[in-house]
Amino acid sequence: MTKLDITYCYPEVSDSEEPYIKFKNLRHPLINQSVVIGNTAMVGTPGVSSTGVRNSVLGNNSMYLNTSGADNVAIGYQSLYSNSAGSSNVANGYQSLYSNTTGGNNVASGYESLYSNTTGGDNAAYGYRTLFVNTTGFGNVANGYQSMMGNTTGFLNTATGYRSLFLNTT
Repeated sequence: MTKLDITYCYPEVSDSEEPYIKFKNLRHPLINQSVVIGNTAMVGTPGVSSTGVRNSVLGNNSMYLNTSGADNVAIGYQSLYSNSAGSSNVANGYQSLYSNTTGGNNVASGYESLYSNTTGGDNAAYGYRTLFVNTTGFGNVANGYQSMMGNTTGFLNTATGYRSLFLNTT
């Protein structure tokens, strides 16, 4: 099987609002086996080299601040935007897992699901603004419109249905 060898066939980050695709040589040490599609996606923190590996990114500004986060999937505008070192996360939807910095093993699917999560891990949020203000809570499962929306630090909760455990905080 012949491997495609693409070297430096991607545009540099610019002020352009036009979307672009980053294709890099998978054998190059700076690539880290990631696929990135989207304007200013996975740019990283200025002045900090990125060591994150095996990330799949689709969406403008997705995984924007990633430096060492690995094995993440970010699909949607600004999904996993603030992620710096969080690993093994899946963010699917507009600004899902937006504030996540080091939290790992989270799954967020839906508009702004797990939006405020910073270090919380092992959470699963499915639906519009589920676990929206969760910051450090862990081991939670929220399924349904605004389910567990008020949870901040609560842990090991399960909520299913429209606004279930909506006022739960800790």
